[in-house]
Amino acid sequence: MVVAVVVVLALVGGAVVLLNRGEDPVASVNVSKSAEPSRTADTEPSETPTPTPTEEPTEEPTEEPTGLPNGGEKENKEIFLITMRQRADLKNRDEDDLLRRGREVCAALDQGRDLIEVATSNAGELGAETSGYVAGAAVVSLCPRHRDKIPK
Repeated sequence: MVVAVVVVLALVGGAVVLLNRGEDPVASVNVSKSAEPSRTADTEPSETPTPTPTEEPTEEPTEEPTGLPNGGEKENKEIFLITMRQRADLKNRDEDDLLRRGREVCAALDQGRDLIEVATSNAGELGAETSGYVAGAAVVSLCPRHRDKIPK
């Protein structure tokens, strides 16, 4: 049962990569480590070096859920529900029930519970594979801060 859940989680993670067209879903900052002056078309060095970060961020992390990059909460819910509708056994389920289950996955992971444990928590009602699918889709679209827990 655990193997089936891990496989489903990995597949959902791969599907999201495809949906993101291979773009890394985590925001990144490119910082030049070179202190070389930049050159203009005339090959004259400019006086302005490439800026580098000097301080750590001063804001504390919030407990607010974060969604997919470039998407708001509404878009992330829609992505989750569209993903849920891809499975025949979830196609006719109530949207509120599906969202509740997805949010429960995120809340359990926020509390430090193991992904496999969370993913199999609905196995009695939904079956192991579908329960893992719901957990994987929730992690990817509703709480991507936990994406590192999905096996690759």
